[in-house]
Amino acid sequence: MYLGQQTSTGWVVAFGRLNEAKDSFLLAFETTPTGDIKQPKVTVNSPPVEDQGQWLEEARAYDLARTAFKPQVRPYNGTVLPAPQGGWYVYFYPAQTTIESFPAGADIRYRISHDGTKIEETHRMHVSLMEYKVPTGTKPVMVVRTAILDDAPEDTDVANVLMMGGMPVMITGHNFTYKIGEDGTPVYLMKTSDLLKTIKK
Repeated sequence: MYLGQQTSTGWVVAFGRLNEAKDSFLLAFETTPTGDIKQPKVTVNSPPVEDQGQWLEEARAYDLARTAFKPQVRPYNGTVLPAPQGGWYVYFYPAQTTIESFPAGADIRYRISHDGTKIEETHRMHVSLMEYKVPTGTKPVMVVRTAILDDAPEDTDVANVLMMGGMPVMITGHNFTYKIGEDGTPVYLMKTSDLLKTIKK
């Protein structure tokens, strides 16, 4: 698996795997910033170095969540991020497989303990999967979607705006409606009941 850690000088990226006992991360390759984004320093470890620090914790968190998520019919991306007050957030969201459409929804977030050995929370963010057609020649003003499981934007709603190149999204929940702007900032718009009154007019 590929893992990353953000430092004051840039991203450090490691490639390796867990050992059979899952008490060490076998670090095979590691890249560190050099000031030139196209020319990072690459360290090759042969044989792989056994890491028992943050790489191990991050790898175990991802491995545990991936096992819980189980195989899916379509390809998914997985991402690990540090969680507030320690621990890890592990996300699984549908991967884009063609340039003609962008998938959104049917995603999930796990909160994993700091050592990567326990799932502390499972949060389904969206149920349905939608494929947004990538426009050619024209740029849509906004994407609109409903929120069924929660009444506020989810983490991946913000991420999708940024991954779609700053395409604004309106999130309509049971009670409240939000807009996520081009920079990924969620803004409260109005009560959904007031929005429906406007539409009916």
